[in-house]
Amino acid sequence: MNKLFIFIIIVSFILGQNQKNIDVLNQIQKRAKSINQKKNPELENRYTQAKTLERSGLYEEAMLLYKEINHSNPGIIKYYHPLKNYLKQSESWDSLLVYTKSFSKARNNDFQAKLEFLDVYILMDEDDKWQPIATTLVLESSLDEKSIKNIFQRLVSAGEFDFTYSLLITFRKISGKKDFYSIELGSYLGMRMSFEKSTHEYLLFLEYNPQQVQMVSDRIMAFPDDPSINASVKSILIESPVLVAKFILSDLHFKLKEFDQAYQTLNKNDASVSMLL
Repeated sequence: MNKLFIFIIIVSFILGQNQKNIDVLNQIQKRAKSINQKKNPELENRYTQAKTLERSGLYEEAMLLYKEINHSNPGIIKYYHPLKNYLKQSESWDSLLVYTKSFSKARNNDFQAKLEFLDVYILMDEDDKWQPIATTLVLESSLDEKSIKNIFQRLVSAGEFDFTYSLLITFRKISGKKDFYSIELGSYLGMRMSFEKSTHEYLLFLEYNPQQVQMVSDRIMAFPDDPSINASVKSILIESPVLVAKFILSDLHFKLKEFDQAYQTLNKNDASVSMLL
């Protein structure tokens, strides 16, 4: 009887703790939602006025209003981002850091606040500050995949490719998601003219998503029709152990008007009748 009583107490305690955690999470979510939904008619009027000044080319006047708005009611993204953009353009890093700290404090340093700090410290070239933020968010937090991809997108857009790639490799190992962010990174590298690296990322994606071969082939076929690019991509496709890479190789042969080789490549790799046709 005593054992049963103790068991009931332990279960009740665990359930109570779980409920507390859920309640805390709900409170955080509600707070973040309320911050963005909170509307003050006077501030909304000032915001509308600032947008009107901005459209009229009166940028200094607009910025003064944005500063007033963010000073009186910090933490709202809609108000913060226009001011952030102005301060970025004028490279007023110290002012931007001040307003970002105010934004973060109003939001209890939530995920959005951390992202803003990440941006600001990258702009300020303070590697010792933004790199730990990025590492902690990606490797030590419980963010969902969409949020982590958002971080990687910010890092590559800021031109921090080497750090991003190293962090991405670590995340792939820890999470076991070996093709994580590969299609996005392949597209980014293609736009930055890094065609060999782009092809490798595309093939990594295809290793785990072979059904997407046509989409990836279309992207690789959109690479510039340059002999050196064609040769390097062809070499990568030939050496790749990914079966569907040979179907893309056939498309490349066809693009280069090497029709016999295109057919032979498909035939050797058990392509479907429809592909052969």
